[in-house]
Amino acid sequence: MALKVGLVGTRGIGGQHAEAHKADPLSDFVAVCDLVKERADSFAERFGVKAYYSLKDMLDGEPDLDVIDVCTGGLENGSWHYEPAMQAMDAGKHVLVEKPLSNDIFEAREMVAKAREKNVYLGCNLNHYFTPPAERAKKYVTDGEIGEQVFCLMKMGFQGGEQANYKAPTGANVAGFPTFT
Repeated sequence: MALKVGLVGTRGIGGQHAEAHKADPLSDFVAVCDLVKERADSFAERFGVKAYYSLKDMLDGEPDLDVIDVCTGGLENGSWHYEPAMQAMDAGKHVLVEKPLSNDIFEAREMVAKAREKNVYLGCNLNHYFTPPAERAKKYVTDGEIGEQVFCLMKMGFQGGEQANYKAPTGANVAGFPTFT
């Protein structure tokens, strides 16, 4: 049985999530919400779903939604996840949040607590975990090639879901990792 999905946020990664929902027989993508009416309308027409301009209206208009997929942007693409996720969980909906869960650890903890309280799932899309650069990084750690890991900063080659050409920095191998000698 397909889960009814409503998507929040139509820029950047929202389009990729919408494409995935439309292609997946386990997903019934039925609604989109964006605070900017023109974006919501354009997106809804493109994907053949109903447009809403507030999450409250989408939750009221689509009471049978199973999942709210939060693809909002904001500072470093994580600061606008908290409010829609909390609102959706308050309504008893399962939530998928684009990474990062939040830029604020206290908000993230509140989100996890709300999911427990409401007995709903809160998932965070960590899709880069399974990419070749991530696998290579894990191998470097496992093989002891980088010593004790204290901090890791990794660039995947695009900015905020927008496609861009990536060139590895000087001193990096083809995967973009620093060359260790």
